[in-house]
Amino acid sequence: MTRKGSCINFGNCSKADLKETIELGVTEDFVCPECDSELTEMVGKSKGGKKKMPLIIGGVALVLVLAGGGLIYALSGDETDEFEDLAALASTEQVQQVEETPPVAVAEESAPVPEASKQVAPSAPVNNSSLDLGFGTYKGELKDGKANGMGTMYYSERHLISKRDRQERYAEAGDYIVGEFYGGELVQGKLFDSENVQKQTLILGRPH
Repeated sequence: MTRKGSCINFGNCSKADLKETIELGVTEDFVCPECDSELTEMVGKSKGGKKKMPLIIGGVALVLVLAGGGLIYALSGDETDEFEDLAALASTEQVQQVEETPPVAVAEESAPVPEASKQVAPSAPVNNSSLDLGFGTYKGELKDGKANGMGTMYYSERHLISKRDRQERYAEAGDYIVGEFYGGELVQGKLFDSENVQKQTLILGRPH
């Protein structure tokens, strides 16, 4: 049996420069017979006619492809996880912004301001008895045939409001007084004209 090799001592050996195949016995030293340099063994063909070197190269290439595929998968998995983490973080921030957003205040409708010169007259008492006094009509609470309690005095002509009034104020025709009466006399009340505009506030006190 023999071993085949080639010398790679280029420039110093003619066999290496000519790329000559050197055959040596299996018991001989595997060196170049010209320059004594160690030979590079040449791989022979397998039984199926194929060289062993392509098989080795193919195996190495397959290992590299599998390793590269695993690396790509690992990197893509990391990127996917990172993308999912970023999406979850953005969703959490949006929910927090919605929760932290303060409610919008709804402006309340302002009530119309009544005219300064006008006041709504108080409603008449529940006991709406009527009493004709000649200069006007009283409607309200009565006792012993006289105005007594809460009521309204309607004037049909100009008349002195009360003899006990030191200012001697008069009510004109169409005026009315809403207030408190006692024994037919005004105790206190408010004087309005025919247009429901308050003219005066009257406080006379109870008669003795």
